[in-house]
This record gives sequence, C-alpha cells and structure tokens, in this order.
Amino acid sequence: MLRNIRQRKLNLYPVLMLPWGWLYSIIMHARNALYDLGIWQSCIFDTTVISVGNLTLGGTGKTPCIEYLVLLLKNQFRIAVLSRGYKRITKSFKIADRYDTALTIGDESWQVYQKLGTNSQVMIAVAENRVQGIKKILATAPGTQVILLDDGFQHRRVVPHLNILLTEFDRPFFTDHVLPVGRLRESRKAAQRADVVIVTKCPHPLPSVIQQYFQEHIRKYCGNQPPPPIFFTVIRYGSPLCIIHKTHVKLFAKHVLLITGIANAAPMVQYVAQHYHLVQHMVFKDHHSFTFQDIQKILSTFHGIKYQQKCILTTEKDSVRLRHPTLQAVLQHIPIFYLPITMEFITAGETFNQLVFNTIQQHNSFCNSF
Repeated sequence: MLRNIRQRKLNLYPVLMLPWGWLYSIIMHARNALYDLGIWQSCIFDTTVISVGNLTLGGTGKTPCIEYLVLLLKNQFRIAVLSRGYKRITKSFKIADRYDTALTIGDESWQVYQKLGTNSQVMIAVAENRVQGIKKILATAPGTQVILLDDGFQHRRVVPHLNILLTEFDRPFFTDHVLPVGRLRESRKAAQRADVVIVTKCPHPLPSVIQQYFQEHIRKYCGNQPPPPIFFTVIRYGSPLCIIHKTHVKLFAKHVLLITGIANAAPMVQYVAQHYHLVQHMVFKDHHSFTFQDIQKILSTFHGIKYQQKCILTTEKDSVRLRHPTLQAVLQHIPIFYLPITMEFITAGETFNQLVFNTIQQHNSFCNSF
C-alpha cells in the first residue's frame, strides 16, 4: 500500500508542462502573499465560519464532510451552508428552496438541501462572491450561529475560524504537483493554513504504520507549531435507494450497470465490484449534466445486458442530476438506484467533534466579551 503511494511521487511528468506549473505556482504564491501581507483585504465575521476545502481539483469528499458537520451541529446551532453552486445556471446569491434543482443551485448544494436543508435550522445558499453571500445570509437570518463554507480553502477573502483541509488517501497532496503538471490548485506549502487535516476515503482497516507515514509527510508542509491534528476517515455506503419510483425498491438486482460522473470513481467501483456483479461501468466527466442523448446511450447499454435480473446503479451526486424532470419521463420505468454515502472517522471522531464545538464556543465567548 505504501509502495503504491510512494510510486506516484516518482512518476515522470511531461517536461513541456513544467514551465507552466512553475508559472502557475508563482502566480498563486504572489496571490497568497498579497493576502498574508494585508495588501489584499480579508473579511472576518462575528459569526463562526468553518471552511471545508482541499488543495486538489475535486474528488476529496467535501460534500460528505459538509453533511457530517451539518448533522453534528444542526440540533444545537442555527447553521447555514454556503457554496459556489458549481455549474448552476443561476447567478449571484440564492437560498435553496423546494423549487430548486441541481441546475439552479448546483448538484452538491441540491444534494445537501434534499438530505438536510428542509430542516428549519439549516439554510443552504449559493453565491460566487462568498463575502457578499455571508453578508446576505446574516441579513436574511440574523440568528445564524455557524456558516459552513463549502470549498473555501482557496477563498482568501474570508478568514475562517476553523480551516479544514481534506486530502484523499489514494492521491494525497504531498505526492501531487501543481497544475497543469498535477492536480494541485496551489503548492503543498499552502497546507500551513490548515487548522485540521482530514485524510478521506481511506481503506479500512488502516494500519498504524500507514497513519504514521501520512502524519509525517503532511506535517512537513504544515509548518504550524503545534502542527494541526490529523484525522482519518472512510466512506460508508448505505443500502441502494430508488431514484425515480420508490416502488422499484424490489427491482434491485445484483447485476449492475454502474454510471459515474465524479472526479474519482475508483472507491465506488471497488465497492460495487466487491458487493455486486459489476457488468459494465459507464464513465462521464465530473459534474456531468446528463442529456437526453446520454440517457438513450445508457438505456441502450442497459437493455443490451444479457441478464434478466439487472439494474442501473449510480452515485449519490449523479442521482441528483438524473432526477431532472426532463429525464424522469424516460427513466420512470427503469430500475435505477443510487448508493447513499456518509463520512465516518476511523478513530478519534469524538476528538474531532469536540474540536469543532470548542471552536464555536471559544469564538462566541470572544465575541460576547466585546
């Protein structure tokens, strides 16, 4: 396992891309320096802001982490989740409501809203400008006590009170390289802004020697004294759920056509292959907006599978986009399911929870002293 991780660090990258990687690094370094020196201003809010983000392009499990935090906090605090709303067709600030879809607020935001946003204690909002988004949340709901900033690690205009950095087990940031050579949005040294590091999508069980290896290599780039706490989590898959008709629940079959449109489908593919009969896997790009032509291709592939007892299985995030009204008419007679996922700590989950609560309580105490 460790050999595979180390091997990625030794891979040869296209030499022609290196100058572009250096240029990108210089630009990002200069940008961060302007914020660090106070030349470019950052905003600090009285309301507790918790940021969840990464250094890598997609696939680190931000949405399950946001959902974990919502479930952790929603019974004790009035909270809001603020996201950019990637690939939505709307603009500016918007609060999610029952008329929204993945197209109007983004697939990840709509997923969180469908699962958790109908609770009166939780507001789901989207805005390209996070500073204005936070201001509008507080103007709309002055009693908001915690704002969860989705994908906020590079958003330097807002200073979070807790900055959570996610890094994926299969491709940790300390073995990766800056764009376009690798998939890092900024250099590894940016990890020093993290208050907490969570290694996501770990295999389970995870030997202590591998945990120590990750801790040592992560701390090389954090530079904090003391270094930030490091946690390890796994993805837990629930039982398959129907996307269109709940009455199809009895039609779930072991012979599966898997559909994915996410950044890293490897953990999902591995899980499906272990627990079901994976007949075929159709891959789409991350955040893919399914078209009528895509559905026709999927159905053609599905009907071509020789087994009589068969179904389509997809990810929770893809299911959000497949529920669009224009597609439901075509899919309503097809047994199509998704696997719900949650993030679970391998160890020290209570320690992480307490760290989050302490951050909120300490910030509230500080604000109340003025």
